[in-house]
Amino acid sequence: MSNFYTGVTILTVLGMIVMSFVVYANYSMPRRKKIRFVIAYAMISLGAILEWGAMMLETVNSSIALHTVVKAMELILAPSIPLAIMMALALDRKMLAPMVAVVSINTVLVIYSCFSGLVFYVDSSNVYHHGNLYMAYNLSFIIGIIFLIISTVNLVKVYQSRSTKLLAFILVYLVVGLSMHMIDRTVWVNYLTITIDAILLYIVNEDVIRSSDSLTKLLNRHSYDSLIDNVDNEALIINIDVDFFKQCNDTYGHSFGDKVLVEVGSLIRTCLGRHGRCFRTGGDEFCVVIQSSVSDPELLLELLHQKMAEKREEMDRLPFVSTGYAIFDPKTESIHDAIDRADTMMYMFKNLRKKLMAEGKNPTYMEIQSILRERPLKTLKNIRKK
Repeated sequence: MSNFYTGVTILTVLGMIVMSFVVYANYSMPRRKKIRFVIAYAMISLGAILEWGAMMLETVNSSIALHTVVKAMELILAPSIPLAIMMALALDRKMLAPMVAVVSINTVLVIYSCFSGLVFYVDSSNVYHHGNLYMAYNLSFIIGIIFLIISTVNLVKVYQSRSTKLLAFILVYLVVGLSMHMIDRTVWVNYLTITIDAILLYIVNEDVIRSSDSLTKLLNRHSYDSLIDNVDNEALIINIDVDFFKQCNDTYGHSFGDKVLVEVGSLIRTCLGRHGRCFRTGGDEFCVVIQSSVSDPELLLELLHQKMAEKREEMDRLPFVSTGYAIFDPKTESIHDAIDRADTMMYMFKNLRKKLMAEGKNPTYMEIQSILRERPLKTLKNIRKK
């Protein structure tokens, strides 16, 4: 038994113990999620110990039955580790059932292999060998990894995180680490690789959570400020504000107000998320920053207002939203000047619609924009009240 491999196993287990303490010290993480992370780390530690134990049993005069049982436990546990990490990380449970099915099939095959040698067997000399169906075990582990990566990518997309490239590097690192053992069976770095990947995925999770608003799942004010400070190319700034939100809270309660924010945030992400990054910048204030060319910003905003109207048919107490936009040109102004222009347009929109609705009219977004275009912007700079 290599002292180096023993040292790697010890470091793997200690790494997972340290990460368990890190998770429990994370005051912002829900208790249920903490438990899931710790379970995943415990499974990685146990898998490393079982793999090391099987190696040790092969080098000493041990029972063939004991060696077989220990190796079977490790082969059953390993494909379950991606499932455990996915349950700790991901919001999407759609892939949970197929992953459980894959793990279950692998478990049945490994248990049957203890008697038939299909997946693995230990010979009369107490030496471990791969069976004819060992690829089925490899396949179950690979499928688990693929599902884990897909669910994590979906999580990153929901929260608009920029960690997609990091996920690609994590996958490449995992493939390289696991391939080293497949190429040379004397290189035992499987669980060390899984351990480091598990730590990196925790970092991705923390980046996603810390950059997002917990209620709407949009990016938060800190993320907004960071992006605004680094915008140096032409960009479209869209400001969005919920009308009469205070009255909504006062009339229907804060729980309903939270529901309104969730619905508005969801519609903003649906209509504008694929074009740019969506933020909740304040209580009922949102912003979208699009750093790519948009031929007609008003078509995007018209779609948002249409979707709001459709949602209002299902949820009749859903308030209106007011919107304004500005195209930022770094050659002629500062980003904050562009934000002010978007704000000015938004408040002009808000006040004009209030006026028209007070007159018994129900104007569309394009009708309001048509009226606003007829008014000189400079004469309406003082319109900043909700």
